[in-house]
Amino acid sequence: MMQEIIGWGSAFVLLPTFGLQAYKQWQSRHEHAPASALWFFILALIGVTGQVIYSWMLGNWVYFVLNACLVVTNTLGLALVLRRRAVPDPESAMASDGAAQNQRPIGTGARPAGTANA
Repeated sequence: MMQEIIGWGSAFVLLPTFGLQAYKQWQSRHEHAPASALWFFILALIGVTGQVIYSWMLGNWVYFVLNACLVVTNTLGLALVLRRRAVPDPESAMASDGAAQNQRPIGTGARPAGTANA
């Protein structure tokens, strides 16, 4: 009985941590998602899917249920990250705008002020 209490108790503590990550992705849904968020959810989904299979093979229903819930949570988080990856990244847009402003068009004949035409 004590083992079940420890197992379910730790499951109820662990599940919200991944849920909060998915919620954070939902809150920032109008911002570009970094690659680290994408990899977090991909690797977490692979890991918990393996744990679902393993806990099912062992017949450990506490961790089977926990990891099945984490599969759902991480799938939602991954879907949100993928949606956020479609949002333009303002940092890369500013960097490309700055580079474009510093370039002089080729063949315009523009010369710095005070230089003579040759």
